[in-house]
Amino acid sequence: MSIHIRPAKAEDLEDVMLGLQSLAADLGDAFNASAAQVKNALFGPHPIVRAQLAYHGAALVGLAYYAPMFSTLLGTAGCYVSDLWSHKTVRGQGLGVQLLAAVQADAAATWNGGFIKLAAYRDNAAALAFYRKLGFEVLADEHALRLSGAALRALGDAG
Repeated sequence: MSIHIRPAKAEDLEDVMLGLQSLAADLGDAFNASAAQVKNALFGPHPIVRAQLAYHGAALVGLAYYAPMFSTLLGTAGCYVSDLWSHKTVRGQGLGVQLLAAVQADAAATWNGGFIKLAAYRDNAAALAFYRKLGFEVLADEHALRLSGAALRALGDAG
């Protein structure tokens, strides 16, 4: 099977949305981002994310969605992969590795990226095994934290 991976362009918004929504559906997650929000994040005046798309012919079969970050601990730029999806028909054929390699190549060329960070659900044994096989480390000394909604507004009010 011949797969072509390339960076997303503005005209690919529909495919980006399809990949993100497909991942959310596969995981049983809610999907609350609008096409306008994703378009602005990817292609607006100050893009904050990038995406790699994988195609088999004209069919979208994979997506990686990621953003730059800088680690003072590691002393280098890197990226955070928030979404990695492959269509069920191509799983187990190396597409996830190819997408992550495309992310790393882009991060290295764009930000001199020296690492990839991501998260996986604790109950997703297949994903955890896949990432560990690639050499990802489970960061046992870290906890993922998020501030949003009323708590975020309260923080803003405190400043």
